[in-house]
Amino acid sequence: ANVITNTIETAVAGSTLDTTAGGLSLTSESSAVIRALAVGVSGSGGVAVQVTAMGNAIVNTVTARISGSTVNTVGDVRLLAQDIAPSLIPTWMVPADKADEVNDNLAGSPIDPDGNILAIMIGVAGTGGVAVNGVFSGNVIANSIRAEIDSSTVHTTTGLVDLDTRSAAGIFAITVGVAGSGAVAVNATGFGNVITNTVAASIKNASHVHAGGLIDLTAKDQSSIRSIAVSVA
Repeated sequence: ANVITNTIETAVAGSTLDTTAGGLSLTSESSAVIRALAVGVSGSGGVAVQVTAMGNAIVNTVTARISGSTVNTVGDVRLLAQDIAPSLIPTWMVPADKADEVNDNLAGSPIDPDGNILAIMIGVAGTGGVAVNGVFSGNVIANSIRAEIDSSTVHTTTGLVDLDTRSAAGIFAITVGVAGSGAVAVNATGFGNVITNTVAASIKNASHVHAGGLIDLTAKDQSSIRSIAVSVA
């Protein structure tokens, strides 16, 4: 199993902050990636049994917050928390100067080179007698992405207050199981892919916010799962 679990936070907490010029910007960003390849092969003249299992999980907390504080600024107050799907293709495979070309060629196709988990699993069992093959894969992304003003007073004289959260989590999984035999062949292929995110932008717990411009809260989730499974006996 492969697991990434991180806490990424930028915060003004339990403080008083005054600026005579300019504003305040807090940004938290995650771009975690797991690339996993598993191959299982079993061969025999009589009985061949092969089972391959793999699991991958990413569980991150990404937060930009003002908590229990008083903030006075002249300019904008911006809080951004985001999860970005990096390229699934390692830089040693595709040089940086060719990456844009690859992305352009794949635009609009079912294949997206960006994601957080790339899982490829192949299981093969072959024999002249009885062949039994099992391939099982599971991938999970469960992130909490928040931008919030909590129990605070925020005042900007001329600027705006912008709370923005974004998620573009992605899973790309390929599972292949093959069992070949001259007599009896049994193959089982199982897979599960789950993305369960909390994406929130909030002003809460009796907070007071005053802005000379717009007060804007945005929460956006553009997560995706692309999965292919092949089972042959």
